[in-house]
Amino acid sequence: MSRIAERQVSFADWELVRQGLCHEPLLQAISDFLDDQKDIIDQVRGDLTRGLKKAETGRSGLTPQQVLRSLVLMRVKNWNYRELRERIADGCTLRQFTDFYCLPVSRHDAFHRGFNRLTPERLKEINDLVVRAAVELGLEDG
Repeated sequence: MSRIAERQVSFADWELVRQGLCHEPLLQAISDFLDDQKDIIDQVRGDLTRGLKKAETGRSGLTPQQVLRSLVLMRVKNWNYRELRERIADGCTLRQFTDFYCLPVSRHDAFHRGFNRLTPERLKEINDLVVRAAVELGLEDG
């Protein structure tokens, strides 16, 4: 699992942002809301590193931001793991939303493993956050 809080933006990533690619309104609202939720990202990071003997070493995996945003996207769009991976890999805006940008998108089983490391309490908290944000923004009636 990756322990990097903020990754460095590449020139290709910067060019995508500069071109002004925009999300659909629902995903843009969710993205803006998730940008303000630093505490939930820290809690997701804790879940991802829970039980690891040496969390600071080893192979880099999905970042907490990628896990959180991919989980939200999967739930909002009602996709399975394979479709989630394929859609993220195929679309620039979904790559931007899930924080992959120009990085290779992990296989579907990596998403499964990442989501399974989250505790039931964390999943409930994430769901409550997204529902609360949708109600506050007027996107859903709750």
